[in-house]
Amino acid sequence: MLLNSEIVYEGEQKITIVEIQKVKKPSSYTEGNYTLVFIKDKDGRKITAAGRWVENWKIGDEVEGLLQEKAIMQGKSGNKKPVISSSLFLKNPDANY
Repeated sequence: MLLNSEIVYEGEQKITIVEIQKVKKPSSYTEGNYTLVFIKDKDGRKITAAGRWVENWKIGDEVEGLLQEKAIMQGKSGNKKPVISSSLFLKNPDANY
């Protein structure tokens, strides 16, 4: 049985950005903000990434990182059947988190 946000895949990949949206968010770890990006790659996958390393990304860039697929289980209470979905996160390969 999968848990909430369990990593089911992690591997190094190169991603070509075809769409990008950036959002500034307040940081829980440092003073100031961090950048959160939502990208779509050439294969149509929706991927998020965050931190300083994403600040200068633009359409057409090819970026390399650790692609994590996280499984999420929802609706496991009562008589509802659990619904399993997944999300993709591109992690900075040089990060220590």
